[in-house]
Amino acid sequence: MLCTAIVAAAGGPLCEYWSVQDYWQPEYLLHINLGQWTFGLEDIAAGCLVSAFSVAVFELVAGRNDEPGASSRLATCLLRMYAPCIVGLALMVAVSAVSSINSIWRAVIIAYVLSAVMLSRRLDLVRPAIVTAVVGGFVMWVCYAGFWLLVYPGLVRAWWHDDAIVMLLPGGVPITEVIWAVAAAAFIGPLYRLSSSGSPNSRTSPCGGATMPNDGR
Repeated sequence: MLCTAIVAAAGGPLCEYWSVQDYWQPEYLLHINLGQWTFGLEDIAAGCLVSAFSVAVFELVAGRNDEPGASSRLATCLLRMYAPCIVGLALMVAVSAVSSINSIWRAVIIAYVLSAVMLSRRLDLVRPAIVTAVVGGFVMWVCYAGFWLLVYPGLVRAWWHDDAIVMLLPGGVPITEVIWAVAAAAFIGPLYRLSSSGSPNSRTSPCGGATMPNDGR
Protein backbone atom coordinates (compact mmCIF):
# COMPACT_ATOMS: atom_id res chain seq x y z
CA MET A 1 0.00 0.00 0.00
CA LEU A 2 2.96 2.31 0.61
CA CYS A 3 3.98 2.10 -3.06
CA THR A 4 0.41 2.96 -4.09
CA ALA A 5 0.41 5.95 -1.76
CA ILE A 6 3.71 7.17 -3.23
CA VAL A 7 2.30 6.89 -6.75
CA ALA A 8 -0.85 8.77 -5.77
CA ALA A 9 1.14 11.41 -3.87
CA ALA A 10 3.12 12.12 -7.04
CA GLY A 11 0.02 11.93 -9.21
CA GLY A 12 -1.68 14.85 -7.47
CA PRO A 13 0.99 17.44 -8.29
CA LEU A 14 1.49 16.00 -11.79
CA CYS A 15 -2.20 16.37 -12.63
CA GLU A 16 -2.11 19.96 -11.42
CA TYR A 17 0.32 20.81 -14.24
CA TRP A 18 -2.64 20.65 -16.62
CA SER A 19 -5.54 21.31 -14.23
CA VAL A 20 -4.50 24.83 -13.23
CA GLN A 21 -4.38 25.81 -16.88
CA ASP A 22 -7.97 25.00 -17.79
CA TYR A 23 -9.88 23.43 -14.88
CA TRP A 24 -9.37 25.27 -11.58
CA GLN A 25 -7.11 27.57 -9.58
CA PRO A 26 -7.18 26.30 -5.98
CA GLU A 27 -5.65 28.18 -3.08
CA TYR A 28 -2.87 26.40 -1.21
CA LEU A 29 -1.41 26.73 2.26
CA LEU A 30 1.99 26.26 0.65
CA HIS A 31 2.18 27.34 -2.99
CA ILE A 32 4.93 25.69 -5.06
CA ASN A 33 5.68 27.17 -8.49
CA LEU A 34 8.01 25.46 -10.96
CA GLY A 35 7.57 27.41 -14.17
CA GLN A 36 4.04 26.60 -15.41
CA TRP A 37 3.75 23.81 -12.85
CA THR A 38 1.88 24.94 -9.76
CA PHE A 39 0.80 22.70 -6.89
CA GLY A 40 0.61 22.54 -3.13
CA LEU A 41 1.12 20.18 -0.23
CA GLU A 42 -2.63 19.62 -0.27
CA ASP A 43 -2.29 17.86 -3.64
CA ILE A 44 0.15 15.37 -2.14
CA ALA A 45 -2.04 14.80 0.92
CA ALA A 46 -5.17 14.41 -1.22
CA GLY A 47 -3.43 11.86 -3.44
CA CYS A 48 -2.44 9.78 -0.42
CA LEU A 49 -5.93 9.95 1.07
CA VAL A 50 -7.67 9.00 -2.18
CA SER A 51 -5.22 6.12 -2.61
CA ALA A 52 -5.63 4.78 0.93
CA PHE A 53 -9.41 5.05 0.76
CA SER A 54 -9.67 3.37 -2.66
CA VAL A 55 -7.40 0.50 -1.66
CA ALA A 56 -9.20 -0.03 1.65
CA VAL A 57 -12.66 -0.14 0.05
CA PHE A 58 -11.50 -2.33 -2.83
CA GLU A 59 -9.80 -4.84 -0.54
CA LEU A 60 -12.83 -4.92 1.76
CA VAL A 61 -15.19 -5.64 -1.13
CA ALA A 62 -12.90 -8.00 -3.05
CA GLY A 63 -11.59 -9.95 -0.05
CA ARG A 64 -8.35 -11.85 -0.34
CA ASN A 65 -9.20 -15.09 -2.11
CA ASP A 66 -6.14 -14.48 -4.23
CA GLU A 67 -3.09 -13.98 -2.09
CA PRO A 68 0.08 -12.32 -3.42
CA GLY A 69 1.68 -14.68 -5.90
CA ALA A 70 5.11 -16.22 -6.17
CA SER A 71 6.21 -13.69 -8.76
CA SER A 72 5.44 -10.79 -6.43
CA ARG A 73 9.00 -9.91 -5.53
CA LEU A 74 9.62 -6.29 -4.69
CA ALA A 75 10.96 -5.42 -8.15
CA THR A 76 7.96 -7.08 -9.80
CA CYS A 77 5.55 -5.31 -7.45
CA LEU A 78 7.09 -1.96 -8.33
CA LEU A 79 7.07 -2.71 -12.07
CA ARG A 80 3.40 -3.68 -11.96
CA MET A 81 2.62 -0.59 -9.94
CA TYR A 82 4.53 2.04 -11.90
CA ALA A 83 4.16 0.75 -15.47
CA PRO A 84 0.44 1.66 -15.83
CA CYS A 85 1.11 5.04 -14.21
CA ILE A 86 3.94 5.83 -16.61
CA VAL A 87 1.73 4.78 -19.53
CA GLY A 88 -1.03 7.03 -18.19
CA LEU A 89 1.34 9.98 -17.89
CA ALA A 90 2.64 9.41 -21.42
CA LEU A 91 -0.93 9.27 -22.73
CA MET A 92 -1.76 12.49 -20.89
CA VAL A 93 1.19 14.25 -22.50
CA ALA A 94 0.33 12.89 -25.95
CA VAL A 95 -3.38 13.66 -25.77
CA SER A 96 -2.72 17.13 -24.38
CA ALA A 97 -0.51 17.88 -27.37
CA VAL A 98 -3.23 17.09 -29.92
CA SER A 99 -6.52 17.77 -28.11
CA SER A 100 -8.09 20.84 -26.54
CA ILE A 101 -10.53 18.87 -24.39
CA ASN A 102 -10.43 19.98 -20.76
CA SER A 103 -7.71 18.29 -18.74
CA ILE A 104 -10.18 16.81 -16.24
CA TRP A 105 -11.83 14.81 -19.03
CA ARG A 106 -8.47 13.72 -20.40
CA ALA A 107 -7.48 12.40 -16.96
CA VAL A 108 -10.84 10.67 -16.47
CA ILE A 109 -10.83 8.96 -19.87
CA ILE A 110 -7.25 7.75 -19.46
CA ALA A 111 -8.01 6.40 -15.98
CA TYR A 112 -11.04 4.51 -17.30
CA VAL A 113 -9.09 3.07 -20.23
CA LEU A 114 -6.24 1.87 -18.03
CA SER A 115 -8.68 0.45 -15.50
CA ALA A 116 -10.50 -1.46 -18.26
CA VAL A 117 -7.21 -2.89 -19.54
CA MET A 118 -6.22 -4.05 -16.04
CA LEU A 119 -9.63 -5.54 -15.30
CA SER A 120 -9.66 -7.41 -18.62
CA ARG A 121 -6.97 -9.63 -17.04
CA ARG A 122 -9.09 -10.29 -13.96
CA LEU A 123 -12.82 -10.22 -14.65
CA ASP A 124 -13.47 -11.36 -11.08
CA LEU A 125 -12.31 -7.93 -9.92
CA VAL A 126 -14.80 -5.98 -12.04
CA ARG A 127 -17.52 -5.97 -9.36
CA PRO A 128 -15.20 -4.78 -6.55
CA ALA A 129 -13.85 -2.08 -8.88
CA ILE A 130 -17.36 -0.84 -9.68
CA VAL A 131 -18.38 -0.82 -6.02
CA THR A 132 -15.18 1.02 -5.06
CA ALA A 133 -15.74 3.57 -7.83
CA VAL A 134 -19.35 4.24 -6.78
CA VAL A 135 -18.39 4.58 -3.11
CA GLY A 136 -15.50 6.87 -4.04
CA GLY A 137 -17.77 9.16 -6.05
CA PHE A 138 -20.38 9.25 -3.28
CA VAL A 139 -17.79 10.09 -0.62
CA MET A 140 -16.39 12.87 -2.80
CA TRP A 141 -19.89 14.36 -3.11
CA VAL A 142 -20.40 14.10 0.67
CA CYS A 143 -17.05 15.81 1.35
CA TYR A 144 -18.00 18.77 -0.82
CA ALA A 145 -21.71 19.04 0.01
CA GLY A 146 -21.34 18.19 3.67
CA PHE A 147 -18.20 20.13 4.48
CA TRP A 148 -16.23 22.21 1.97
CA LEU A 149 -19.18 24.04 0.41
CA LEU A 150 -20.72 24.66 3.83
CA VAL A 151 -17.50 26.16 5.15
CA TYR A 152 -16.77 28.05 1.92
CA PRO A 153 -20.04 28.58 -0.05
CA GLY A 154 -18.28 30.51 -2.82
CA LEU A 155 -15.64 27.83 -3.39
CA VAL A 156 -16.75 26.70 -6.84
CA ARG A 157 -17.00 30.19 -8.31
CA ALA A 158 -13.72 31.21 -6.70
CA TRP A 159 -11.63 28.22 -7.79
CA TRP A 160 -13.14 26.71 -10.93
CA HIS A 161 -12.77 28.07 -14.45
CA ASP A 162 -16.23 29.07 -15.65
CA ASP A 163 -16.08 26.91 -18.77
CA ALA A 164 -15.03 23.89 -16.68
CA ILE A 165 -18.27 23.87 -14.67
CA VAL A 166 -20.35 21.47 -16.75
CA MET A 167 -23.09 20.79 -14.20
CA LEU A 168 -23.64 21.16 -10.47
CA LEU A 169 -25.04 18.25 -8.48
CA PRO A 170 -27.31 18.71 -5.44
CA GLY A 171 -25.41 20.71 -2.85
CA GLY A 172 -23.63 22.70 -5.56
CA VAL A 173 -20.96 20.04 -6.14
CA PRO A 174 -19.30 20.09 -9.60
CA ILE A 175 -20.14 16.83 -11.34
CA THR A 176 -16.59 16.68 -12.68
CA GLU A 177 -15.24 16.19 -9.14
CA VAL A 178 -17.49 13.18 -8.58
CA ILE A 179 -16.67 11.70 -11.99
CA TRP A 180 -12.97 12.19 -11.31
CA ALA A 181 -13.28 10.43 -7.94
CA VAL A 182 -15.09 7.52 -9.60
CA ALA A 183 -12.33 7.19 -12.20
CA ALA A 184 -9.53 7.46 -9.64
CA ALA A 185 -11.06 4.81 -7.37
CA ALA A 186 -11.71 2.50 -10.34
CA PHE A 187 -8.04 2.79 -11.30
CA ILE A 188 -6.30 2.71 -7.91
CA GLY A 189 -8.11 -0.29 -6.41
CA PRO A 190 -7.32 -2.75 -9.23
CA LEU A 191 -3.82 -1.28 -9.59
CA TYR A 192 -2.99 -2.15 -6.00
CA ARG A 193 -4.45 -5.66 -6.24
CA LEU A 194 -2.80 -6.55 -9.54
CA SER A 195 0.57 -5.15 -8.49
CA SER A 196 0.62 -7.17 -5.27
CA SER A 197 -1.11 -10.35 -6.42
CA GLY A 198 -0.19 -13.33 -8.51
CA SER A 199 -2.46 -16.11 -9.59
CA PRO A 200 -5.79 -16.35 -7.76
CA ASN A 201 -4.96 -20.02 -7.21
CA SER A 202 -1.69 -19.37 -5.41
CA ARG A 203 -0.90 -18.36 -1.85
CA THR A 204 2.27 -16.74 -0.52
CA SER A 205 3.57 -13.89 1.56
CA PRO A 206 3.45 -10.33 0.14
CA CYS A 207 6.23 -9.45 -2.29
CA GLY A 208 7.88 -12.79 -2.44
CA GLY A 209 7.95 -16.07 -0.62
CA ALA A 210 6.97 -19.68 -1.06
CA THR A 211 3.83 -20.54 -2.97
CA MET A 212 1.21 -22.97 -1.77
CA PRO A 213 -1.95 -24.13 -3.48
CA ASN A 214 -5.03 -22.16 -2.50
CA ASP A 215 -7.25 -24.72 -0.77
CA GLY A 216 -10.03 -22.19 -0.26
CA ARG A 217 -9.35 -21.64 3.44
